Amino acid sequence: MTENGEGRELKIQIPLEDWVKQIVEESADRVARKVSEEFQKSCPAYLTVDQVKEDHEKLDNLRLRFWLLTGILAGGGGFLGGLASRLVG
Repeated sequence: MTENGEGRELKIQIPLEDWVKQIVEESADRVARKVSEEFQKSCPAYLTVDQVKEDHEKLDNLRLRFWLLTGILAGGGGFLGGLASRLVG
């Protein structure tokens, strides 16, 4: 039992060990959130994550366009070669 500041005793309904664990877990959660917030505000690498994602999407787009263009050129070359062969032969 403990006093609450008004001189009255309070009864704790959970075991002391569980109560202490709960306080420690809540404090650890608060500290972890604060550290995470500070990290996100100050880490140069973390600040560039969105830019890296955008660059990755752009690169994927360029790769798709490159392979599409390559396919069109290869198909067009085959078509023209077949047409020339048909006209000559």
